Amino acid sequence: MVRPGIVATAVVIVTLLASPAPAQIEPQRSHEVSTQALKAARLSYERARKHFEKKDLEKTVKELESSLKRAPELSEAHFLYAKVEYLQKRYPEALDRMTRAEATYESSRNAYLAAHAESQREVQRLRDRQDVVLANLRAQLSQAASGSQRSLIEAEIAEAEHARDEYERRLLEQPQVGTGMPADYHFFHGNVLLRLNRYDEAVARYRQALEANPAHADASNNLASIYLSARQPGAALEVLEKAEAAGATVNPELKRAVLAAQSR
Repeated sequence: MVRPGIVATAVVIVTLLASPAPAQIEPQRSHEVSTQALKAARLSYERARKHFEKKDLEKTVKELESSLKRAPELSEAHFLYAKVEYLQKRYPEALDRMTRAEATYESSRNAYLAAHAESQREVQRLRDRQDVVLANLRAQLSQAASGSQRSLIEAEIAEAEHARDEYERRLLEQPQVGTGMPADYHFFHGNVLLRLNRYDEAVARYRQALEANPAHADASNNLASIYLSARQPGAALEVLEKAEAAGATVNPELKRAVLAAQSR
């Protein structure tokens, strides 16, 4: 059981930038309404994220409330809300919010994938329509009588081909979602638990973050700090060495303190 005295750890708040994880999709009969609500909710979320980056928590909360009103199961909105509550030192509320963010993550991911698929179908429709436009223009070009007519049609063809290439590029875009719970969710959950002095649970969360991303430097540093404060320098050193082997840059002062404790 880990029971540190003074926890010498820098709790880092990670801001997610663009990993989409929208709300739970409604049944097929209300799919169109759900998609529109999801788009509106994400717009509010993006505004909230920008306000959060500027440390304007009041505007952040306002936009998050608007986002969650449209899509109550928007996982990333709950996650950002947890960060706000954390900064406000409302740790029990932040913990509840993180629990909600994790509970809705999978359904949010599925909804995002459904919205992405719908968007791709629309892009394909536009690409196919562009093919018709190009076929008509090429037919006109073959019948053009004068050089000036040909030049005009050739310019239209070049423009239409450019548009079609853009649709083709968009059709190749893959949805930006992972296959499991993001490491940042586990890491931040661990931070909240740490503030609540629930050390064993925080350790478990940091370990889950490292399972999801072995190179997560912040999770490694926080976990090693807990072990160091609990007078377990061997465990702390093992964490830091594994992080470095995975390509993470660990806190050099923390590593020196761990090595010093290990040599005593």
